[in-house]
Amino acid sequence: MTTALSRFDQMSLSYTYENNGWAFTNYFDGSIRITEMESRGTLREVVTIDELRDDIYLITWADEEMGPITQVVDFTQERILAAVPWEGSVEIWPAKITAFVEGRV
Repeated sequence: MTTALSRFDQMSLSYTYENNGWAFTNYFDGSIRITEMESRGTLREVVTIDELRDDIYLITWADEEMGPITQVVDFTQERILAAVPWEGSVEIWPAKITAFVEGRV
């Protein structure tokens, strides 16, 4: 397991997007990102995680419905920027990190 991936392994990352108020909690089990969604059930997506510099990470995965999604997670600023395919284009969605804790919540 890469060092970047091990930082997230067995951790839960919670955040809220500022543009629409959508809140998510992702649990990382190795390279699997698990998200419980009322509308879509349990998502299990394979992620790639790279450390860009101290406490800033790039996470990528392919969402089954939306397509490829990329997040830049900045723990120092407690922020996330996500590139999200939306209505025929790609939008940048800012988010506030609300928790990064050990275990599944």
